[in-house]
Amino acid sequence: MAAKTGKRGKIEYPANLRRDHKGTWLVTFCDIEGVTHGDTIDEALARAADALGTILEASIKDGRPIPPPSSTRTKYAVCVPAAVEANVRRNHAG
Repeated sequence: MAAKTGKRGKIEYPANLRRDHKGTWLVTFCDIEGVTHGDTIDEALARAADALGTILEASIKDGRPIPPPSSTRTKYAVCVPAAVEANVRRNHAG
């Protein structure tokens, strides 16, 4: 299955942001198990890209399938880091 690409031609996974009881922004992915956080939305989204890359790299290394991004519509989408994207595309193709 072809990976969902965003406006920039990058693979993007839909993500949700919410504040916890301490005011920290939490990021979860709709299609990938994982969570990260930040003190600001910008920091949380930057960390989300790093976390997504780490999760996907570990899945590839362990031979686990990577789910393609769903068509779930969210306010935020996190791009797969460029250093990981080619491996994710190969995983989806094969």
